[in-house]
Amino acid sequence: MKVYHPGERGKKITFVQPGAHYPVSDWMDDAGKPRMFAVEFREGETDDLPDHLAKYMIDQGLAARSPIILEVAA
Repeated sequence: MKVYHPGERGKKITFVQPGAHYPVSDWMDDAGKPRMFAVEFREGETDDLPDHLAKYMIDQGLAARSPIILEVAA
């Protein structure tokens, strides 16, 4: 699943550690510690990420489902 960071230019790396919030096996290493993931955005877009990681980033407000920038009405 692709996720986006609308408005970003160039290369940006975001580090996430979802296992600190949700200690499930996909996000833990063999020693039982949370794994750290480095997600690289290029021009506001990522390569395909595992669905569970992409959904975590969207839920935490670290990424968006769409590359479209939406203005929020005041």
